[in-house]
Amino acid sequence: MEEKSGLAENVVHKYINDDQLGKALGKIVSGVYVITVQNENEFDGLLCSFVQQVAFNPAKIMFSLAKSRPFLGTVKAVQKFTLNILTAQSNQFLKAFGKPGLSSEERFDMVKFQKQTVFGPIFPEALAYINLTLDGSYEVGDHEVIFANCDNGVLLNSELEPMIHIRPDGFKY
Repeated sequence: MEEKSGLAENVVHKYINDDQLGKALGKIVSGVYVITVQNENEFDGLLCSFVQQVAFNPAKIMFSLAKSRPFLGTVKAVQKFTLNILTAQSNQFLKAFGKPGLSSEERFDMVKFQKQTVFGPIFPEALAYINLTLDGSYEVGDHEVIFANCDNGVLLNSELEPMIHIRPDGFKY
């Protein structure tokens, strides 16, 4: 068998080093988002980085939430929600939605937001928002992937850059 670039064509890895795999997975770049929901006059939101556009026509996105998160049940129950795309300057949202132990009311008291009629609240300081309708879900490992149709969206702050997230360990947020 001829070697190319010093490597055999059919290399079989007999084991995986979890530490090295975690470091490699952590280098998958993602954005940072807050998904918001509204149920009557109550709001809720969750910081999320596992988000990806998965179709052009119709436009669809997917995001993944840990099965242990109560927010997963809320998203599935209300079926209409909003993806707020954070800017690189959006540290107030990290404090509000990334800190465990805060109530929904406390989270929304920490940021400026605008209520919508049907979808979740939007953040005027975000880069953009997309209103979504649940299209389905799929359980995968310790997470559940939510598929959603993009109903509409607005670019709010075109001069700003999106926040990106690179994890030191791909097995942790």
